[in-house]
Amino acid sequence: MFPLEFIFIFSTFAATGHSLICTGCFSPNEDSCTGFPITCPPSYVCASQYTISIIGGVVMKDFQRLCVPQNECNVTGSFTLSSLVGKIATTCCFTDNCSPETPKVPDGSSQPNGVWCQQCQEDIASCTGSRVECTGEDTMCLLETQKTTTGSHTVYRSKRGCASKGFCYKSNMTTDTGGVREEKTYICSGGGLPVMPLLLIQPLALFLAFY
Repeated sequence: MFPLEFIFIFSTFAATGHSLICTGCFSPNEDSCTGFPITCPPSYVCASQYTISIIGGVVMKDFQRLCVPQNECNVTGSFTLSSLVGKIATTCCFTDNCSPETPKVPDGSSQPNGVWCQQCQEDIASCTGSRVECTGEDTMCLLETQKTTTGSHTVYRSKRGCASKGFCYKSNMTTDTGGVREEKTYICSGGGLPVMPLLLIQPLALFLAFY
């Protein structure tokens, strides 16, 4: 829980449209970085974000400092897509040039939780795939889409998988860098139940017929 003075300061900035000055930087395989001042959009705050991606057993770690919407503060989350596992943690602070604490990424669990989601990854606007059972805290189904536009050329990417409620706090984002416009969207929904096996359906149907 944040000190009351931090909450008051943030509320004042949000009400007046004040834009914070934060540090922007990126570092692979580290838990800290140094960079340059960036001006946040109004109502955004300073953040540290730690990401772990596991692809085919290969672990990649990224640390960055940036501006994020307040609803992404102090949230941890995970995302699972067949051979890809992603984990993220974000911490925030609320004054100019402040330094957020180092985020701690959750360990996760491989225990099935009864939720089923589609899994796919394609270079198209929206993909569909087979359903798999989710594990641990990944109790939501996520569709993540990315649209990258360079001049008149547009590339789409999409993926579906299991996600935790914390990951579903991620906000849609649009960036323009060097003539490249990137738009990311995140849509979460509750997971579906598995289809009842045929061996269970037949006895149930017979029971109902004679009831």
